[in-house]
Amino acid sequence: MKEVIIHAGLHKTGSTSIQRSLFFNQQILKRNGYQFLDVIKPDKRKLKNHSSAIINLFRDNPEDHYLNKINDWDAIEVKEFYCNQLDSAIEKLGEKKLLISGEGISSLNEDGLERLKDYFKGFNIRIIVNHNTALISSFN
Repeated sequence: MKEVIIHAGLHKTGSTSIQRSLFFNQQILKRNGYQFLDVIKPDKRKLKNHSSAIINLFRDNPEDHYLNKINDWDAIEVKEFYCNQLDSAIEKLGEKKLLISGEGISSLNEDGLERLKDYFKGFNIRIIVNHNTALISSFN
């Protein structure tokens, strides 16, 4: 069974460091059976953080995503843009495990998570959430 590992890191918990490590070590990951999702934004920049792609694909209201607003991107076109890339990545996956990482993934509501689960039907889905206990305890 194919596998997708989703790192849904919370903000300010070291997620950017994890994403950079995954991004810059893609060849090592590939040799060890993993594929870091390779996607670009509509402005053609490569993504280390997959939040924008996942939010546009599975969120209830992707038109409210700040990148769509500040860039005046059409949410329907952006969703199709990311969907084509994700579909292509899955076609090329072979036996590798797909790695996805983004802080924004943790903001998906139950319906969004259900859509994500439906999209990856037939995959073993593992979700990893890193947390910052110091951040949690600071609110006591």
